[in-house]
Amino acid sequence: KAILQDLGVRPENTGDKKERRDSPEAANLFDTGWMEGLTKKQLLDRLNMFLAQRAQQDIFTVIIIDEAQNMPMSLLEQLRLLSNLETAKKKLLQIIFVRQLELDRKLRWPGLRQLNQRISVRFETKALSKEDTQRYIRHRIAVAGGAHRLRFGAGAFGAIWRYSKGYPRFINLICDRALLLGYTERSFVITRGMVRRAALALQGKEDAGLSLSFGGIRRYVPFIAPAALLLFVLLFMVYRGLAK
Repeated sequence: KAILQDLGVRPENTGDKKERRDSPEAANLFDTGWMEGLTKKQLLDRLNMFLAQRAQQDIFTVIIIDEAQNMPMSLLEQLRLLSNLETAKKKLLQIIFVRQLELDRKLRWPGLRQLNQRISVRFETKALSKEDTQRYIRHRIAVAGGAHRLRFGAGAFGAIWRYSKGYPRFINLICDRALLLGYTERSFVITRGMVRRAALALQGKEDAGLSLSFGGIRRYVPFIAPAALLLFVLLFMVYRGLAK
């Protein structure tokens, strides 16, 4: 039902008429009430008809499933049924799993053997080199529009690569935490020390929040003593006034 809803499948064939999603005719495009009471076979037949119509219009339908390793076995088996939707010439639906290695272990289960056999192309992202890690981070910063304001200090890229071992997921996590440290300390330069603190915090070896607090307080140390003296004088004057 979720796939039917996301694809905008309607309860009946409305022909090849194109409709805008914000038009009155398409107001009920994502209404799922019509699915109630239908069997799984009836829903699959409706999906098959919808995909066949799109194929006649040379529209290629792809479903991308992120974090696929978290899907239960029963749902993976249902996706196998969707992979059967095809014409005599081509598949009507392509499914892309974006996953971690845990999915591979699930697919070895005997009940998912047929789904595993239907996966025709497999690609695994390997660990990035030190140079590729730096290029990857610079690209992400440029896409976000921060290339002209934000920079990484000497040794920061190398530290990110060492702590992440070149795996993009860990690179993202370390950079995210290091950028948070930079924001808290109002710095446009991400230092090697920030990267170290970020990596240790992700490993649970250091309280990043405590480090952030100390980092912020350190900036105001020169002003603490005069402020404390002024507060003492004010309190003394108030005390003398009350004593009179």
